[in-house]
Amino acid sequence: MAAMTLAEKIAGLIKEARKREGLTQSAVGDASRLGQAQIAKMESGESLQNIDTLVKVLAGAGYELRLTAVKKATCIELTL
Repeated sequence: MAAMTLAEKIAGLIKEARKREGLTQSAVGDASRLGQAQIAKMESGESLQNIDTLVKVLAGAGYELRLTAVKKATCIELTL
């Protein structure tokens, strides 16, 4: 099995944040002013436009994005 791409990991992060809060794609879409269709595209990995959009979506689910630069390792870890 191939390793997950960064886009796939980010898509999973968005979906997990939404589900942890018990929110629908529509609720997050409304809160982030992006709409349900855009949230669905992002969760599928089809459309990850930019970091600003990611911040809006996570804020719509009640989360903030924190980035930390660390010395390069053999894998990428994303956590909530």
